[in-house]
Amino acid sequence: MQEINGVRVYESGEVIELVKGQPPLPNGKSDAAFGYKLQEIDGVLRWTHASQEDYKSVVLRLGTPIEEIEADIQKRLSGRYDCYLSNNACAGSCAPNLPGCRGMYYPGTTTILFCGCIGSR
Repeated sequence: MQEINGVRVYESGEVIELVKGQPPLPNGKSDAAFGYKLQEIDGVLRWTHASQEDYKSVVLRLGTPIEEIEADIQKRLSGRYDCYLSNNACAGSCAPNLPGCRGMYYPGTTTILFCGCIGSR
């Protein structure tokens, strides 16, 4: 794991370690195109679907060029994305010119987590 501007970046297959007290991660492929956001609902912390803006706020912290972000968003929206959370790690495949399927975990003011084929190698 390496940390970039508060974002913890986990390599493909590396177990994502959550901040103590956070609930377990959802596992397997899901329809959460932009990953997960931790929210308190009825007094209980739960992982909910993150929005496109939540996702964008994290990848911008990584210094990712806006063109790369927009291309990644279009792939996510089209359903042509084979990078997903499985057993507390990211798995799946990315295009050959991209880094592997990595976990991005931002335990900031709004906690966001997603798997992605974005950022520098």
